[in-house]
Amino acid sequence: MKKQIGLLLSVLILGLFAMAADASLADTYRAMISAEGTITVATFDLSIETNFTAIVPDTIVPGSYEATFNGAAFVSGRPIIVFTGVLNVSDIKFWVKFAVEKTGELPFACVRGCLYRANGTLKIDIEEIPPEQLEVTWFLMKGSITSYGGVQVFGGIMALARIGPIATEWAQVHGLFTQQEEQVNCSSIVFRLANVSEIDYAGENFRINGFWNVYNVTVTHYDGEFNLNIKPIVENGLGQLDANLVNKNFTVNIEGIEQIEGDIVFYHLTFRRLFEPGIPVCDSNNDWKIDMSDIARVAKAFGAMLGRSAYNFNLDVNLDFAINMKDIATVARDFGQQY
Repeated sequence: MKKQIGLLLSVLILGLFAMAADASLADTYRAMISAEGTITVATFDLSIETNFTAIVPDTIVPGSYEATFNGAAFVSGRPIIVFTGVLNVSDIKFWVKFAVEKTGELPFACVRGCLYRANGTLKIDIEEIPPEQLEVTWFLMKGSITSYGGVQVFGGIMALARIGPIATEWAQVHGLFTQQEEQVNCSSIVFRLANVSEIDYAGENFRINGFWNVYNVTVTHYDGEFNLNIKPIVENGLGQLDANLVNKNFTVNIEGIEQIEGDIVFYHLTFRRLFEPGIPVCDSNNDWKIDMSDIARVAKAFGAMLGRSAYNFNLDVNLDFAINMKDIATVARDFGQQY
């Protein structure tokens, strides 16, 4: 444990020095880097083939280079390995972060996450990113779940995603449903996107592929007490959310469970510069802004838990089955934003 903490501090310090060196340069540019080669993680050699973005000193002109990597690799139960460290190109160093998919079984896999030293040699191609490509697309969707395996159910879904030509694809999706319209002392199916693998937007369709977790959540209330029982149904199962923006309906297909269907209640697509804030998730009345009405709604429902009539899925921003200070803090953080 002490070794891992020491390694983490070393990597952070190395990164700070690298970023300070970048900051001291008058000019840098954003670039797409294609890298291929071998990186040694602990004592295991990994073949690397990946693309990522970085801030590159303009003393390194776009082109092909031999580079060395020195940093760390974070390995967890997720299907990717995250590398952070410094690339050295012709004795000029700059900070990078990138991820690669795991291939096969690794002798050092850690479910909760382990940090290992990583170094190697890479062949890289550096291509400058034109300013007009620094724009990303944000997508927000809220829906009503109406069917599970062809049987009528009641519930909700929220999806937020970011895509762009040079931005790392990112998404969060969660939802829950029950066969009872009144969610009192009931059993619910809860699903979350654990890790996104692909996002595709083609005009009238929006698709999110990835690995999903599904749970059965049973809630009981008695004598003022609250009991929550969570049982896993699917862990890291392949799945896909398909949203048809024209017909305003969606399906969720996750291996191991029946098809989930429903109607799109609200959706919004917008474009942002790469480092601008995206779409806030706590616009509870869908009026395109976060204001006092949103704070009032969360405040009124404060303390409500899944299984009580006052509970509102759309106010439970992080889906922890309760309207609490975390939800109020999220609304306060985004207060005043418009989109």
